[in-house]
Amino acid sequence: MNTMVFKGFLYVKRGRIGMRSEGPDYWLQTSNDEYMLRFHDRLPSEPDFELEFYNRHVVGATGELDGLGFINVTRLYLLPNDLIPTSLKIDATRSGGITGFTEKLGPVHEGSLPEPTAEQIREIIQRVRFFELPRDLGGGGPTPEGFRYRLRIAEGQEVGAVGWHSSIDSLQATELTRILELLESSGVNWQPVFELCGEWTAQHDLMPGKPPTLNVSGKCCFPTTGWGATLQRHEPQGINPSVLILDLVVTQHSIGAPTLTELDVDWTEETTSAYDQVDIHVIGAAAQGKLIDVQEVCY
Repeated sequence: MNTMVFKGFLYVKRGRIGMRSEGPDYWLQTSNDEYMLRFHDRLPSEPDFELEFYNRHVVGATGELDGLGFINVTRLYLLPNDLIPTSLKIDATRSGGITGFTEKLGPVHEGSLPEPTAEQIREIIQRVRFFELPRDLGGGGPTPEGFRYRLRIAEGQEVGAVGWHSSIDSLQATELTRILELLESSGVNWQPVFELCGEWTAQHDLMPGKPPTLNVSGKCCFPTTGWGATLQRHEPQGINPSVLILDLVVTQHSIGAPTLTELDVDWTEETTSAYDQVDIHVIGAAAQGKLIDVQEVCY
């Protein structure tokens, strides 16, 4: 992880009174996103007195952004309100090609990119006047011979989205494709889009006569065959001991037929830990995760 500087408004969210997750959480609202802050070691129910001091202030935070959206803070300092810059947030989709299914790139925040890459992207945005472009540059829908792209860029309150087909001969489309190439060269990968479909459940079996067992189960829906999906325990776990984090690891074994495919996934763990929720994080594909309430089975 790389050390970065984040600028925004620091505020506190108090936990749900009477629940095991009770306690303060510290958040930084930047121009485009929110991040939870970790600073000094503490129990979930205890305050961080230095973060409390900066509550409801505009601050700069130096630290590392982990894969769960937490900033591990090493330094905090006050900022005047007018020093918060707007930054870019970029995401894209493409569909078509041999497989015919949809892939997603991002979202990518400007602060996570190498500075030369971010500068090149900003130059292209200014050169093509991105926020003034029409919503569609033409070229039709997705085909086996090419991709249909859609690029979305947000800068502060300004948001633009433009679509095009890879077959069109257009200077603007070439420039926008260059933005995607710059993101790919920075290590941002295209990921297949799929859904966590059907009902997902998490049950803590506390029936007497056997070890307490947590059972998590659900379904994944893919646009083609050739996929696999497994649940595994995320390491390290988050700061809230009442939430179990599981990774849904998605792999593509082969380029399959364009047939809607459902896969059952499950996770079983013997545990006496009193979890309130299970948080599913998707690894290896573009999909929204799930937060599942745990039901206790005692009889």
